Amino acid sequence: MAALYVVRHAQAASAGAGARDHERRLDGAGARAAALVGRALAARLPAPELVLCSSALRAAETWRAMAAALPVPGALALEAGLYLAEPDVLLERLRAVPSTTRSVVLVGHNPGLHLLVTLLAGSGEASALADLAAGFPPGAVAALTLARAGWAAVAPGSCRLEWLLLPETLA
Repeated sequence: MAALYVVRHAQAASAGAGARDHERRLDGAGARAAALVGRALAARLPAPELVLCSSALRAAETWRAMAAALPVPGALALEAGLYLAEPDVLLERLRAVPSTTRSVVLVGHNPGLHLLVTLLAGSGEASALADLAAGFPPGAVAALTLARAGWAAVAPGSCRLEWLLLPETLA
């Protein structure tokens, strides 16, 4: 069974006057939260084979901070197409993952990620589903398992939400 871990970037600093949104960095609280979540992930996350990450600076910084705690962080692919992507774009990208890949981490932005996890989670742990209904805050991680074989079969309702990790529950 394949696993998908969806990571929303941690809290980022505001864009200054004339600054590009794409270049926003994590603020101090976001960097601390990402490191804290990374340590919690190290106990839960098997070595990911592939990390699909938005090319936005705050997304890459989030993954790097989390991955620092993992024994094997996985192959990182920074992709411009994931920047502020809508759920349909994210779903199509997941469907293109090679069928031999057993675990994928997807790092990006809301509202697309929250909508994607909600769309995919046809079932799951009651507490995780309740937390997901309340939102998908910065630094959150959702763990889903694919019910069908192969990434090409990923579809609405085809996954089970195993757990939802929220930074505020770790502090």
